Amino acid sequence: MRLRVLFFGPLAELLGRREEVLELPGAPQAGDVYAHYQTEREGLGQLGRDLLLAVNEEFSGPERVLREGDEIALLPPMSGGAPASLAVALTRARIDAAEWRDRVAHPEHGAVVVFEGVVRNHHQGRKVEALDYEAYEPMARKRLEAIAAQVLRQWPIGAVALVHRLGRLQVGETSVLVAIGAAHRAPAFEAAAFAISAIKRSVPIWKKEWSPDGASWTEGEFPTAADTETGAGAAQAESSPAAKR
Repeated sequence: MRLRVLFFGPLAELLGRREEVLELPGAPQAGDVYAHYQTEREGLGQLGRDLLLAVNEEFSGPERVLREGDEIALLPPMSGGAPASLAVALTRARIDAAEWRDRVAHPEHGAVVVFEGVVRNHHQGRKVEALDYEAYEPMARKRLEAIAAQVLRQWPIGAVALVHRLGRLQVGETSVLVAIGAAHRAPAFEAAAFAISAIKRSVPIWKKEWSPDGASWTEGEFPTAADTETGAGAAQAESSPAAKR
């Protein structure tokens, strides 16, 4: 697969070029581009802390699947001050809270807030044995990226990470995680509360609960008008209220 890769500022100086065409085999993800150049230069920096990814002029998480001809930019910290970063993921692997906390930790961050949504063993008086999560994955990833970008615009924070599990989860496993790094605790708490509410309301992910007497989809809520203005309203036309989380 042929990709156009762009470099800026000190990163361009480090690599000695501002752009090039890169060929990667198979169906690479955005993070594979970073990994390619990290192999070339050990001092490249850490993804999510020292560098951001953008795909086709939009911030992107490392899990985004690339297409032929995509434009990928490796972005060092902007000139406005401390590096602001975002990372998002949909994963079928267990969520490692420490790993995601490290992505938002920084010497300039006096507050790191991590929220974990965990599978509980009951819901509305029924015993819960397991959960199944499924998603409209391309749209869900874009919504996570949009929420993370909005958090960075709306609050004075330095880093945000959003990750959601898919597939079968057992009681006690983390289904969703929000991590915020900021200089002060108040915006960190506010941003985390906003992010988890926005995820539950506007990211097209659905949850099926398994109990001793069978399985059922849990009913949630549709996006608000504000979500619709930022592109979340499309989920309303594609999901039934009986299926929405």
